[in-house]
Amino acid sequence: MEKEGVLMLVQLDHLTGEDVGWAMEAKGIPGIRNRNLISTLTKKGRTGHLLLLDVDPEAEAEVGHFLIDSLATNGYHRIETRHVHCHTVIRQVKVIVKQKDLQLSAAVRLKRDAKKPGGPFFLESDDLFALHQQIHEKMSLTVFPVEIRRRIEVMAEEEIDSDTLYLNL
Repeated sequence: MEKEGVLMLVQLDHLTGEDVGWAMEAKGIPGIRNRNLISTLTKKGRTGHLLLLDVDPEAEAEVGHFLIDSLATNGYHRIETRHVHCHTVIRQVKVIVKQKDLQLSAAVRLKRDAKKPGGPFFLESDDLFALHQQIHEKMSLTVFPVEIRRRIEVMAEEEIDSDTLYLNL
């Protein structure tokens, strides 16, 4: 299966580590499918970064404006791509998080390779990020995202027929 795409390559040799970290966490930007950050050494011997953004083609203009306005970059490189990927099965479940008298719920997507029906489920990273934020903001709890991911993926395998998973913290 193939999907049209745009890969935006942005040189970030003028930002602090905190600024680059913020750019990586900017999840609220519609149209960004994925992001990667590569550390570099520039021609003048300075450290820098290359930010690679996998973007829906129709979102390129909005993402480009964000880059220029928010990251103070002068532009980016545009590479047209075709994303070739395996067919995945998406399972949407409700996760109810409980901790003492507090409770919250969120819908999350779990995916796995359609050719491996008994294979493991993987929690979508955007859903993990959103759930982690909700737990922190609404329950005032600090839980490592890797722990949330591990527990939800294990529950998804154990409770294969359930549409609701209960995460007790």
